[in-house]
Amino acid sequence: MNFMTTRVATLALAMAVMAGSQAALTPYSQDFETLDIASPTALSGNGWLVFGNVFDSGDNYLYGYGPFAAPNGTGGFSSIATGEGGAEQGQQYLNVFSDYLNGDHGFGNKIEANVFQEQVIASGDLGSTYQFAFDYKASSQNGPSGQTRTMAFIKVLDPNSGYALVAFPVVETTTASTSNWARGVINITIGSGWTGHILQFGFLSNATLYQPSGVYYDNITFSSAQKTISGTINLASYVGNPSSRAITFELVVGSNTTVQTQTLNLDGSNGYSFPTSVANGNYDVYVKGTTWLRKKIASVAVGSGGATVSTTLDYNGDLDNNNVIDSDDFDILVANFGGSGAGDVDGSGNTDSDDFDILVANFGLGGD
Repeated sequence: MNFMTTRVATLALAMAVMAGSQAALTPYSQDFETLDIASPTALSGNGWLVFGNVFDSGDNYLYGYGPFAAPNGTGGFSSIATGEGGAEQGQQYLNVFSDYLNGDHGFGNKIEANVFQEQVIASGDLGSTYQFAFDYKASSQNGPSGQTRTMAFIKVLDPNSGYALVAFPVVETTTASTSNWARGVINITIGSGWTGHILQFGFLSNATLYQPSGVYYDNITFSSAQKTISGTINLASYVGNPSSRAITFELVVGSNTTVQTQTLNLDGSNGYSFPTSVANGNYDVYVKGTTWLRKKIASVAVGSGGATVSTTLDYNGDLDNNNVIDSDDFDILVANFGGSGAGDVDGSGNTDSDDFDILVANFGLGGD
């Protein structure tokens, strides 16, 4: 089955949108609760568009029409619906279905009905990853059947090449449950040559002979996908709870440019996670525990989802946290010996001979 671009001859509209292309892609969210279910412009007023493509029974392209403002309640493309939402969906949601106003249904032709939001990619978006997320469920009365296929999509179109389709990730919703809502997610990383390209996110149905095609969508979001740095940091010469010691991460690019510093406490299983907005690329990651020497993990590749960094901090005993284990640390241990304060290297709760042995074993060492 073929799927076409939702642009055929719409240069005027595309150029109007592109006039504002200096701004980055804009986050979008909608739960449809505040839209007027009785208003014919409820969806169009929120920026929704529709476009139809028509194929014959052999999937040969016949023609396209649109884009038009998304209708509400006409029997074609889209409407706001109610009555089948769960606790997280509330009262109202989007209903996407075929254009049943197109008489080519009756001739056995296939109507691809697209319902979507549209933005233009700017140079500042290149290399970033965006996420389109949504709840979905098939209509209990008119869910997809027969030859119908339905899906959520992100499309990227090149207006300089006849609106050629350059990216088209999808989540198929044809077999969605008629009783239980599910969550769908589509991620896309903006290509290096996509400045000025059109990005659309939305939903489509491909149906013929007036066969049912209704799928509900709700809690729609489009936003920059958050990258995370996560992993496990093991702590040598330590018997205490790992969550009681702070760990500092530095992301360094080039010879000595720190682009992010993050201090946190590990969880009880030595795990951690923190967000990052650094560009995709290779970074040296430095990890420093409160009493451990700093360790360098070289050339960590940070991609669209972030990176996993796991290691062991090998050398404990840096009580003054200056990245060297020396006489100053020894003085702190001696001053607190027999107590439960700053000299407790191993996290046992007491400053004792075990802490002394650890410091002696690592005496004279410096971190990365």
